[in-house]
Amino acid sequence: MEDLTRLVKGEHDNPHEYLGLHGDQLRIWLPGAESVCVRLGKEEKRLHSTTGLFECTTDETSYELLIDGNWRKDPYACALSIDQLELLKFKKGEHRELYRQMGGRLIEGGARFVVWAPRAKSVHLIGDFNQWNHYSHPMRRVLDDFWEIFVPGAEEQMSYQYLIRTESGNSIEKADPFAYYNGYRPNRASLLFDPESFEWTDLEWMTKRKTRNHFTVPMSIYELHLGSWRREKEGFKNYRAIAIELAQYCIEMGYTHVELMPLSGHPLDESWGYQVSGFYSVTSRFGNPRDFQFMVNHLHERGIGVIIDWVGA
Repeated sequence: MEDLTRLVKGEHDNPHEYLGLHGDQLRIWLPGAESVCVRLGKEEKRLHSTTGLFECTTDETSYELLIDGNWRKDPYACALSIDQLELLKFKKGEHRELYRQMGGRLIEGGARFVVWAPRAKSVHLIGDFNQWNHYSHPMRRVLDDFWEIFVPGAEEQMSYQYLIRTESGNSIEKADPFAYYNGYRPNRASLLFDPESFEWTDLEWMTKRKTRNHFTVPMSIYELHLGSWRREKEGFKNYRAIAIELAQYCIEMGYTHVELMPLSGHPLDESWGYQVSGFYSVTSRFGNPRDFQFMVNHLHERGIGVIIDWVGA
């Protein structure tokens, strides 16, 4: 009963040790639901509960849940989705590609979520995949400071946040500091995104860039702020529309490069981008990361180099 009490209160920090299949005991956690359909081998069984904890005994070694009309794995049937050695490198201050490990990341079968919250009592994942239920997806504590969960079936463009319960008992909804894509106001959530799916066609430019002598070849740089450059009355232009106009303008004016004022995620429209809130995402004011990739790719195809201001503090 202690585990159930901690789940109900939103205070469990190791739910995978209690939920899922352990021996012949199956426990499924779906707070707010009155029943759940589970597939055990070839048998389909409907379980009922008034507490959100569904239990049964079984001789099967695996199971699936019927979620939104699809059979999916239970998050609590999934092994740890991150190599703990990667997290140890971070704790030692030695990791140089931490963005590949942390945050919401689409991997085979769904999405892995890892967040660093060393002072939290518990952390829950909330988002589109669980109708923003504050209790249904408690994350497990890893190496004292990190929290992890794998969500089967999670897809690109799904919104999510972390619900962090502090030592004082307060609950705070936080966006993902490692997100590749963040919502545009009033949406404060992070979004799952796969930046590797874009097909680049700027090989010619990238090849020439490696052999060009930047100390002797003339450069003429056009610095601009995308939020105010040829802004439309009804709002901001999309990265793709900007790409076409900007490339043509640079060619006509003789510029070899553009320098873009900070494009990292930031909260204020009127800002030039120096109040960064998302170091690993481009601002969504002008579209999604794939639209941004199109802009860079198009500028390269037209022979225009791209320099991006980065704000570290």
